[in-house]
Parts: sequence; C-alpha cells; structure tokens
Amino acid sequence: LISARIQRYIDNLAEGWTAFWCPRHGMPETAIQVIAGSAIARLAALPATHPHERLVGREFELQLPFDFVEKEFLGDRYGEYGPVVPGNADYAVQVRSDMPDSEYWWMRRGRNGK
Repeated sequence: LISARIQRYIDNLAEGWTAFWCPRHGMPETAIQVIAGSAIARLAALPATHPHERLVGREFELQLPFDFVEKEFLGDRYGEYGPVVPGNADYAVQVRSDMPDSEYWWMRRGRNGK
C-alpha cells in the first residue's frame, strides 16, 4: 500500500470482504484483501481445502466471495509488464526485485505519503 488515501480507506473498512481491481487482467486483485466484520465468519466457514479439479480452467481470483471490488484506486501487478511503478500508484503488487533502488520511490515516503 503506497498512498495515504488507500491506507485511510482500509483503516476505515469495518465490514465485508473487499478486494482491489487488477486492470492488467480485468479481475479482482487477490494479493490485497480486507476481510472485516461478519465476513471473517464467512471466511472461516469456507472449506479448508479446495479440490484442484474445481479450479481447473477457472481463475482463482473469480472464485472468492468478495462483497466489493474497489476500482477507485490506481494499482496493478506492475512487475508482470513493466520495469517501474507509476508515481501516482495507490498500491503495487508483484513488483520486480531487479528494479534499480531509485524505482522504489514509495519506500522513501513516510506513513502519511510524504
């Protein structure tokens, strides 16, 4: 989580199972999920194992029972297709480990995004 805006949003979530949007693949981003309130009991009630056969040919990201997929924040699986994370990103996942240190600009920011 990079921006103060997305951090505040998550801090204020009190109910539901929320994921963010992955524009690269056009589906929920499962690397960041917020499960709060009564959704915690729903998570606990899911089967402990998912037989592989049930997932063959199906995207795992579309099998989870999200209440909401938030599309108002900028983020993506940047490492899959580019060498940098944009300076206006709210979140980043699958960031490449071989990027130059200068590309980890968000690591130099404080908790408040400055």
